[in-house]
Parts: sequence; C-alpha cells; structure tokens
Amino acid sequence: MTAVFGKPLGFIRRFRQCERAGISIMIAAAGTVLALSSLFAFDVARAHMAFSRLQTATDAAALAATRDIKSPTLNKDIQQIFDANFPPGYLGSSTADIRMEIVSNAGSVQRLQVAVTIELPSPITAMLRRAGGDFQTISAAAQTERRAFGSELALVINNGDLMHEGNRMRSAREAAQALLNHLYNGQETVPGLYVSVVPFSARVNIGLQHQNWALDPTTLPNGAHAWSDYSPTNWRGCVLARPAPFDQTDDPPAEQGFGPLLWPSSVIGGQPGKGNKTNWSSYYKKGRDGNVWPDNQGDVVEEGPRQSQYGPNLNCPDPITPLSAAYSETYAAVDRMVSWPHGGSFANLGLVWGWRTLSPRWQGEWLHGDLSPVSLDRPSLTSDKVIVLLSDGQNDWIYEHMTAYGRPDWGLLPTDELDDRMLAVCDAIKAEGITIFAVTFGPRVSNSDQAAHTACASPADSHPLFAGPKYFHATSEEDLIAAFVSVGDQLSELRIVQ
Repeated sequence: MTAVFGKPLGFIRRFRQCERAGISIMIAAAGTVLALSSLFAFDVARAHMAFSRLQTATDAAALAATRDIKSPTLNKDIQQIFDANFPPGYLGSSTADIRMEIVSNAGSVQRLQVAVTIELPSPITAMLRRAGGDFQTISAAAQTERRAFGSELALVINNGDLMHEGNRMRSAREAAQALLNHLYNGQETVPGLYVSVVPFSARVNIGLQHQNWALDPTTLPNGAHAWSDYSPTNWRGCVLARPAPFDQTDDPPAEQGFGPLLWPSSVIGGQPGKGNKTNWSSYYKKGRDGNVWPDNQGDVVEEGPRQSQYGPNLNCPDPITPLSAAYSETYAAVDRMVSWPHGGSFANLGLVWGWRTLSPRWQGEWLHGDLSPVSLDRPSLTSDKVIVLLSDGQNDWIYEHMTAYGRPDWGLLPTDELDDRMLAVCDAIKAEGITIFAVTFGPRVSNSDQAAHTACASPADSHPLFAGPKYFHATSEEDLIAAFVSVGDQLSELRIVQ
C-alpha cells in the first residue's frame, strides 16, 4: 500500500510547496504594487500641492504686473511677488522659469499673461529613469486685464505756501501725472473718463472765461472796489468765497455769485508802508501784507518768481481746468502748477470747487479756455464721481494776507474753524455720493491733521467698485507716487480673465 500511494503523497507535498511559493510571489507582487501605488499617491499629492501654490503665485504675479505694465522694474516686481507666494525650492522644486507676455496694451485695456514652469522631484520617475528622469514638469499660467472705470474725477491739488518747501510741488505734479498715466495708459481719451484740475492755495482762480459769474465789485462789503482798481493790470480770475453757508454748497452762480478778489496795495497816502517790496521779512514780522504796488515806475510784477511778485492778483494760482476727456489737457494743467508762498491754504476752498466741477447743477456753466462749453457724452447724473485731494495737511492763514475770505479781521472764516469748515464741505460732498480720496504730504502733518483728513476721506468700503483705503499720508516723493498709483488701482478694474 505504501508503494502504491507514495507517489501521490509526494505530489501533494510538492503541490503544497509550490502553492506557498506562488502565494509568496503574489504577496511580493502585491506589496510592490502597493508600494508603487503609495509612491504614486505621494507623487500626485505633492504635484497637486505644488500646482495649487504655483497657480496662486502665478495669479498674484500677473495681477501685480498688470497694475503697471510700463514699470521699469516690471520683471523684478513679478519675480518678487512670485517668490513671496512660491518660495524658491518649495518641495524641492527647481528654479522657476517665468515668462511674461503683454497680450494687449492698446486703448484703455491692458492685458498680460504670465506662464511659469518648475520641475519637481518625483520618486516614481526616479524609479523609472528610462521613462524620463527624476523630475516631473509642472506648469501654470494666468492672464489678467486692467481697464479704467468710467468716472468723473476732480484732482484738487494744494498749491499753497508749504508746497514750495523741499520740492514738494514738483513731487505733487509727478504724483498727479502718475495717476493720469495709470488711468489713460498712453491714450488721449478713455471711454467715460473725464478729469478736472483744481489748483488751490488760500484762493481759487475760476478763469477769465467765467467772468460773468463775478459780481460787480462795487456792491461788495468789506473793502469794496471797482474793476479799475486792478490798474495798471487786470483781474486775473481769483474770487472771494461766498458767505456761509454758500461757501459750502454747489449752488450755481445764478443763485449766488462770486466777488472778484483784489489784494489791495500797502501804499498808504501815496507812500509805501514800513519797509519796501524787497524787504518781505519786515512785513511778515510786523503783520503787514507786504504787497506794495505800484512801484516807483507805476508797475506791478505778476510774472517770474512768486516770492518777488506784487500787485492786485498776488498769490492767484492757475485757473481751474474743468472736466475734460483729453489726457493732454489735464496733464498740461497739472504740469503748469506752481506753489504760491503767500496767504496760506484752505482745503475747504479746493474741495468745494472740485465738487462744483462735478456737480450736475453746474452743467452748462463751465467753459474751456477757448470758450467752448464742457460737454460729456453721457448724463452726468449716472457717472461715478471722485475727488482726489492732495494737501500739505495744514489749513492755515498766514498773518494778515488777503485770501478768498478777505483778511482775518473780516470775520468770514475764523482761524480756529478752518478744519471744521473743511469737514463740513467733505460731509456735504459725500452726502451727494461722491467718493473722496485724501492724501497728505510732508513732514509737518500732525496726528490731528491726519485725523481730520482721515475723517474727510470716504470709508474704505464706501463704494462697491473702489475697494481700498481712501486716506494716505506720504512723507517722501516715492510714498506720494505710490499713494496716487494706489488710487489709480482702485479706479481701475483688475481681474483674471484666464
């Protein structure tokens, strides 16, 4: 029996051994598959993490670059923004290959594409070198677009006494022009965009084309005069502020006119007062207005260095440029601005005139310098309206100088109410749905000055389209330009399109 069944039993034993071997092979194979699956899952997870962060960094770099395609440091800016969001060597990745292409820079639209490629270490490809090496390639791309919103914008720029210090007036011009460049993007016009320019000091110049707004000077109280009193020159265009509350409203000229502003001569009884026209310091120390005219030759000086001028139009800045669609007109108006070192500066005055350039109640009133009427290609009532105020931060009245409110002893604007009057105008403007950006500039701006201008500015979330801070303080030209570019960003639509 043993001989009969021995071979089958051996077969069974050998079968069982083979079965165990097969199971071992199957287990080994399954383990290999499991390990490869784990490595693959790890690879996929790392690749997903890398791609997600890479796309975020690419989006951020593209958005930042589109804010100013013409920046001379554009490539550097893109790299810095990208590195801040995708640190070099993240997950062992290689140095990013960043490629930028300006897709469109025509008209009011800027479109830019940023594409980025990295190589990420891959355990799977490391095991399968023959299939392509140790790295997997990951790419991301973003295309962004910026276009200016259609709006009516008033640039209200302080040209007063403190702006002549330390090249602040030059910085103000460059900042305002940077904003215009940002909005117009090399175009002469942008659909729906209109800009006015309102230079102000302690007075505002309405422009000679608007002389019909001026009242007969002989009807004015407190120093009544006649047109002939400007001889041997002529009225330049500066006006007195209207009596309160009309100095804080957008009532048109037909409801309340404006008195022409004359800076009377310091000549007393045919003779100059103490000192003379070149001895300015003696006038300031004695509280006098320092405006002796005409001189011994019967002349006045209203051209050349402002510090040396004298005459009935002393300290009268350049005229208001009403709303214009033309980049060249508004840019030139900003470029002409200079500081006027006499009289102080009243932000309430600049703000209310900025408001009047935007007000629908003044439609048909404003004329360009060539006497052509200001005309918009859409109803003014439906447009977004914005005022950008640039100030040295201080509402001040210098000595007894003539201003839009006369002299301090006229009592039209007490010196301790300058900030309150500014805030009253700000509140009236904001109540009309107009957005106010306020920028203070210079080293003398106190905490209380900053607080007043913060209160003047609109809240950050006051407009659904213009998201961001509305008050900025700058101590340097670089800060000032950055503030105006930030305003331009808020007045532009910036979005990812692909």
